[in-house]
Amino acid sequence: MFLVKRFFNILVLTFLLLIVLVLAFANDQTVTFSLDPFSRDNPAIAFELPLFGVFMFALMLGALLGGVLTRIKLWQKTRNSPK
Repeated sequence: MFLVKRFFNILVLTFLLLIVLVLAFANDQTVTFSLDPFSRDNPAIAFELPLFGVFMFALMLGALLGGVLTRIKLWQKTRNSPK
């Protein structure tokens, strides 16, 4: 049973990796990522990145933030539990 579960896990992850790779090759146009909301013509902080790079950065930031918040919640739960 463990091998079947592992096989399907690898199959699903491989399929997701293929989707990510197709999106990476399809969205390779360069976009301006600006952190200055007041000036569109001459932003103070701006980066030229591929569109897929912006998506991957947002995905990694969300995963990191979710992991940190989950860890903090778990830490609070174990700290407040009776001993």
